[in-house]
Amino acid sequence: MSGRIGLIVQARMGSVRLPGKSLRPLAGEALVGRVLERVKRAKRPDLVVLAIPDLPQDAPLHELGVRHGVPVFRGPDEDLVERYLLAAHAFGIDTIVRVPGDNPCPEPWVIDMTIDYHLLSENHFTSSYPDFLDNGFVDGIGCEVLDIHVLKQVRDLTVDARNREHPHTFLYENPDRFHVMSPPCPLEIRRPDIVLDVNTEPQFALMARLYESLYCKNPMFDVHDVIRWWDLTHAEEAESGAAVTSVVSTGIAPRRA
Repeated sequence: MSGRIGLIVQARMGSVRLPGKSLRPLAGEALVGRVLERVKRAKRPDLVVLAIPDLPQDAPLHELGVRHGVPVFRGPDEDLVERYLLAAHAFGIDTIVRVPGDNPCPEPWVIDMTIDYHLLSENHFTSSYPDFLDNGFVDGIGCEVLDIHVLKQVRDLTVDARNREHPHTFLYENPDRFHVMSPPCPLEIRRPDIVLDVNTEPQFALMARLYESLYCKNPMFDVHDVIRWWDLTHAEEAESGAAVTSVVSTGIAPRRA
């Protein structure tokens, strides 16, 4: 199935671990704004949608989406499965591309590669995040892809709060029912030790440093630039007795903006 391909960025203001992170500035623009800038450069999606909770506190995110020229859908806060389904229905999306709004460095060509792999392999679910099948991708540059009928099955088959908040977990946990795969990770970007998520204050501080170093020189920086920056920063801080703040994924970590 392909039909209309829609990339949906999920975001909210009420993050438990780092409240308000969605609007924290990275080189002068809100974190979610940076995500939208980058995913809009992917070529395979037919449209990009910002999906946020229908809560008063999330109104600033609606305004941000409008400012970036991205349609905004407002739906349930905790039930991400339902929010994604409703957003897909609202915009006629057949193939859903999921990107959390707390990954400020999504890589457009990796997103395109993941979509193409998904469509050619006819998987039920395809992911280019490193917590999946030990695929080796830099954490935070990829996406998840699934068809709307698969997400409907998740909605119909589970009422578990964890699986409804994290749309991918039910698919991971039922490999006998769903064909789940990952595209091969190119060797030059096989760096699962690099974590580009923002869930904590130190992780945000690290991404702020990355954006100040890379974006100001080249707004179109890519994952190769990130890897070079990461290794250089690590080497410099190792010499001074410090270390780059890093959280390495072990097992399956739910992805929730």
